[in-house]
Order: sequence, then C-alpha cells, then structure tokens
Amino acid sequence: MKEIFTMLAFVFATGLISCTKDQLSMNHSQNLNCMQYPPTWCATVRCTPDGKPVCGCNKINYGSACEALCAGVTSFTYGTCK
Repeated sequence: MKEIFTMLAFVFATGLISCTKDQLSMNHSQNLNCMQYPPTWCATVRCTPDGKPVCGCNKINYGSACEALCAGVTSFTYGTCK
C-alpha cells in the first residue's frame, strides 16, 4: 500500500496528471486517445470515492484519482466535469 501512495505522490509531484486546454476542448470521441491500460498496481487495490472527485480527459466523472487511474484515464482535473 505504501508503494501505491509513493507512486501517486510522484505522479502528482511531477505534474504528469493534468489536462491541457486542447484536451479539454476535444469532443468525447477524440478524447478516447487519453485512455490506456490501467497501471498494474490496480490489480491489488480497491479504489473508492474519497470526497475529491475528478473529471477525466474522457469527460467522465470519477469518485477519486485512484478510480480514474484504474479506469485507464491518463489525465484528469480535480472537480466534476462541466
């Protein structure tokens, strides 16, 4: 579990999770390229909503950053999709 938090901290600290203005302006079908296979650590973790929802670059709301990452979303912003 400690490794997961360390990896998430690294991802956030390096700014690897963020949607660009261009990504946010794309329509849903174009945003499918912001998806990938979930990280391997997702197989050993059960993600739950944590009160900090995120909007994936695919314009889908997730209950937590963990849920988004394990759904295969490559970038997201905090808050719900508008």
